[in-house]
Amino acid sequence: MKVPFTWKVTGWFTVGWSPEFAAGELRPLHHFGNDMGAHRDESGELHVVDDETELREASGTV
Repeated sequence: MKVPFTWKVTGWFTVGWSPEFAAGELRPLHHFGNDMGAHRDESGELHVVDDETELREASGTV
Protein backbone atom coordinates (compact mmCIF):
# COMPACT_ATOMS: atom_id res chain seq x y z
CA MET A 1 0.00 0.00 0.00
CA LYS A 2 1.44 3.35 -1.00
CA VAL A 3 0.90 6.16 1.50
CA PRO A 4 0.40 9.60 -0.08
CA PHE A 5 2.90 12.28 0.92
CA THR A 6 1.44 15.38 2.54
CA TRP A 7 2.87 18.52 4.13
CA LYS A 8 -0.04 18.66 6.54
CA VAL A 9 1.13 18.17 10.13
CA THR A 10 -0.72 15.34 11.83
CA GLY A 11 -0.23 13.60 15.16
CA TRP A 12 1.27 14.68 18.48
CA PHE A 13 4.53 16.62 18.79
CA THR A 14 6.56 17.72 21.81
CA VAL A 15 6.63 21.51 22.20
CA GLY A 16 8.29 21.58 25.63
CA TRP A 17 8.68 19.87 28.99
CA SER A 18 6.04 20.18 31.70
CA PRO A 19 8.25 22.13 34.19
CA GLU A 20 8.83 24.80 31.51
CA PHE A 21 5.19 25.92 31.75
CA ALA A 22 4.52 27.81 34.97
CA ALA A 23 0.99 28.27 36.31
CA GLY A 24 -0.59 31.61 35.41
CA GLU A 25 1.92 32.39 32.66
CA LEU A 26 1.20 32.48 28.93
CA ARG A 27 4.18 31.14 27.03
CA PRO A 28 4.33 32.06 23.34
CA LEU A 29 5.10 29.22 20.93
CA HIS A 30 5.73 29.17 17.20
CA HIS A 31 5.55 25.75 15.57
CA PHE A 32 4.66 24.51 12.09
CA GLY A 33 4.24 28.08 10.83
CA ASN A 34 1.64 28.93 13.48
CA ASP A 35 1.71 31.28 16.45
CA MET A 36 0.35 29.57 19.55
CA GLY A 37 0.40 30.03 23.29
CA ALA A 38 0.54 27.60 26.20
CA HIS A 39 -0.80 28.26 29.69
CA ARG A 40 -1.84 26.37 32.82
CA ASP A 41 -5.25 26.92 34.32
CA GLU A 42 -6.02 27.18 38.05
CA SER A 43 -6.02 23.39 38.41
CA GLY A 44 -2.60 23.09 36.72
CA GLU A 45 -3.88 21.60 33.47
CA LEU A 46 -1.84 22.67 30.44
CA HIS A 47 -3.66 24.20 27.45
CA VAL A 48 -2.31 25.15 24.03
CA VAL A 49 -4.30 27.68 22.02
CA ASP A 50 -3.75 28.85 18.47
CA ASP A 51 -6.70 31.14 17.85
CA GLU A 52 -5.95 34.88 18.25
CA THR A 53 -9.02 35.43 20.45
CA GLU A 54 -8.11 32.47 22.66
CA LEU A 55 -4.55 33.82 22.98
CA ARG A 56 -5.86 37.21 24.14
CA GLU A 57 -8.25 35.57 26.60
CA ALA A 58 -5.48 33.38 28.01
CA SER A 59 -3.18 36.39 28.44
CA GLY A 60 -5.94 38.49 30.01
CA THR A 61 -5.88 41.20 27.31
CA VAL A 62 -9.52 40.85 26.23
